[in-house]
Amino acid sequence: MSHALRWFPVSAALLLVATALAPRPAAAQELGLRAYGIRAGLALEDDLTQILVGGHADLGRPAPNLRLQPLFTVGAGEDALTLLLGGEVHYLFPIEAGSTVEPYVGGGLGVHHIDFDEGSDTTDLALLVAGGVDVPVERWWGWFAEGRFVIEDETIFRLEAGVNWQY
Repeated sequence: MSHALRWFPVSAALLLVATALAPRPAAAQELGLRAYGIRAGLALEDDLTQILVGGHADLGRPAPNLRLQPLFTVGAGEDALTLLLGGEVHYLFPIEAGSTVEPYVGGGLGVHHIDFDEGSDTTDLALLVAGGVDVPVERWWGWFAEGRFVIEDETIFRLEAGVNWQY
C-alpha cells in the first residue's frame, strides 16, 4: 500500500471525529449534510500546473455564519498526480435576503500527496486558505467560484468552480 493511501483513512476518520465532537453553541444551527457538490479547476504553480476534479460537502453550521466543508480533489498534469483531502471552516458574510451572491472566506487543514511519474512522491500536511462566492440559482441548487492557497513547502494557488445541490 502506498504511503499516501495510508494517510487517507486516518485523515477522514479524524475529520469525522472532529466534526462529531465539535462544541455546539446554543445559537448554532444543526450539523448534518446540507449540500454536496462537484468541483473542477486549475492548480497554478511554476513547476506544477494541473487540471483538478473533486467533490465537497456542506456539513452544517456549528455557529452562525460558519460552514463546515470537507473536500477532496485529484489533479493531473506536469507528469504528476496529486490528491488533496481537507477540511475547512468558511465564514459566510451576512447578506441581504434575496442577494444573488454569497461571499465567504475560510481555511483549514489538508493532506496533500504528489506522486511524480519518475517514481518519487511526497505527502505533506497543508494549510488551506480559501475565498469565494456561492451563487444560488434555485432553492435546490447553485454554483460557486473560489480561489484557494495550498500552503506547505511551496504554495500552490488553485482556481476552482462547481455546482452545489442543496437539501
